[in-house]
Amino acid sequence: MSDPDDLRGQTVAKRYRIVRAIGEGGMGIVWEAEQLDLPRRVALKALPRYVAFDGNAVRRFKREAESAASLQHPNIAQIFDFYLGGDGPPALVMELLDGAPLEDEIARGPIAPERIALIARQVLSALAVAHDHAIVHRDIKPANIFLSRGPTGEVVKILDFGVAKVLDSAPITATGIVLGTPLYMAPE
Repeated sequence: MSDPDDLRGQTVAKRYRIVRAIGEGGMGIVWEAEQLDLPRRVALKALPRYVAFDGNAVRRFKREAESAASLQHPNIAQIFDFYLGGDGPPALVMELLDGAPLEDEIARGPIAPERIALIARQVLSALAVAHDHAIVHRDIKPANIFLSRGPTGEVVKILDFGVAKVLDSAPITATGIVLGTPLYMAPE
């Protein structure tokens, strides 16, 4: 029996041909895809079938797309498209990054303090812009900080606004529910 969440070889939203899986998180699988109408490679995050019919999960996924798309900053992964339609799963389309998450770099061993300072500066710059737009990420951790190779060197990209809080919008999360990764949460 085939896996219904395996999109390899399929076309999503009539314009994204799935090439291969490149990552997986709690709220979806990230695929490398070819955009057919503009010949370029993109990353496509698709909700798995088991949550695609959960109204709150779909609203949170849409808010992730809207939150990240509203932020234009070189250290936030750029969102190109959001799809919520009939011929495939809900999908968020973003820039395809070349590199690895900070989590992988940490696993390799100590990182030079100068490099940590450069990474932190880029993360803080991106978070300042998000906060200026009344968006709180709520899940900053090494897995959501991507070290991308750019034309002028390493560029940090913040990923995954899936549990972000938009301060001036209606809540999706019930009172008392804690979201994020406990090991990386602020104590308050």
